[in-house]
Amino acid sequence: MLYLRRLISVALLSLCFCSIAAARDAAPKPSISDAKPSISEKIAADATKLDLNTATPEQLKALPGMGDACVQRIVDGPLHREESAGHAWHPAPGGV
Repeated sequence: MLYLRRLISVALLSLCFCSIAAARDAAPKPSISDAKPSISEKIAADATKLDLNTATPEQLKALPGMGDACVQRIVDGPLHREESAGHAWHPAPGGV
């Protein structure tokens, strides 16, 4: 009886290992479109980004989900004002 239990256990374990290996082999391989973008593609994508600190209200309104109130808060914010340009927003402790 003990021999039969061991035989069934070994058979079930080998069946589990075979099914795991088959599932791993059947997994879809990454396609060419899933590949990382090239440097030139990254540069082209960066050209389409908009800096919220220097954008005009018209550019901000063109963004999806940007209403008049949100645009006004960005324009009125301290980072968007001209006098804060070139100054650190959070100066380092100790005046460094």
